[in-house]
Amino acid sequence: MTEAEQLTELCQRLGAVPAQAAVMAGQLQKRAQQLAADRGISREEAMKYLLELVVKGRQGEAPLESVPDRPLPSVRERLVALFSATYGRAPEIIARAPGRIEFIGNHTDYNGGIVLGAAIDRGVWVALAARADGQRRFLSESRGEVVVQAAAAGPKKLSGADSWANYPLGMLAALAASGLRVPEGFDYAAVSDLPPGAGLSSSAAIELASDSPSSRPRASARRARPS
Repeated sequence: MTEAEQLTELCQRLGAVPAQAAVMAGQLQKRAQQLAADRGISREEAMKYLLELVVKGRQGEAPLESVPDRPLPSVRERLVALFSATYGRAPEIIARAPGRIEFIGNHTDYNGGIVLGAAIDRGVWVALAARADGQRRFLSESRGEVVVQAAAAGPKKLSGADSWANYPLGMLAALAASGLRVPEGFDYAAVSDLPPGAGLSSSAAIELASDSPSSRPRASARRARPS
């Protein structure tokens, strides 16, 4: 018997007519999926909670106090997990740069104008580990596909879905233009809790976060602790 059939049978035992029971079963399945994603719990835990809620409600008992919950992973934990799953090893350096909100002068700072802004508690996290083969591999959590460039060819402007990598590539070009050390091969991953396109300087944040580990460890970049 499938899960849908089991749920339909349960709803019928609770008093629903067959057609209504089938609809309720489908709604329970959808809600369990949503609840698992929202709360960071397994689908089985979500379904168990919903069934207990349905049964208790039918029996006239008080509903459960709260949905079972698990702490959601931090942005840093997401970054380390993404890096390790993609590249098969832990990152060597992790850096973070905050987003910002501008009260006065949005887009005037790089034109020589006056700007008044402040850093916020959300930002962009970047992880990096050296490679010996001269390949530079870039990954963004929001994209899911690795962008590869050879160090020997120098930074090459990208277009389309890969254009997000132009920000860290641009920082490599800026390092070279400033006479600073430019790393050869490396693996790179970026994770953000800044909503893109929301006017919170997500592009500046990824540039600053990329500059810190790419050139040298500084106050804003620290060695990754073993996970």
